Amino acid sequence: MHEPLSLAVASCDPHPLVVLTGELEAGAVRPLPELVGRLLRDAVPRRIELDLGGVTFLDSAGLRALVSAHLAAAAAAVPVTLTNPSPFGARMLAATGDGRWFDDQRVGKDDTHGPDVGPDS
Repeated sequence: MHEPLSLAVASCDPHPLVVLTGELEAGAVRPLPELVGRLLRDAVPRRIELDLGGVTFLDSAGLRALVSAHLAAAAAAVPVTLTNPSPFGARMLAATGDGRWFDDQRVGKDDTHGPDVGPDS
């Protein structure tokens, strides 16, 4: 069943916490970089945290959206931290190398699960 992507800014103290829920996939990625851009325009935070705990699906377009959000923030010297990725999401970040873009050194760095990146792995 398709779960549309939802983005909510849960807190801005001490930094913006953006909670993502649903499917971060090709048809739903545009709002993430736009939201990060708005957060950067409103007031430059010390960092931005993206909580991936509610993301139920992540594809290559979703990974590109995460990297785009990072690049927008990096242009303003603001690190982006990913928190609470599912095991599948963490393996996707590790297998593609996209985890290297983010401030949280634990996310996408530990490929202890081997090369399998499918949701049934």
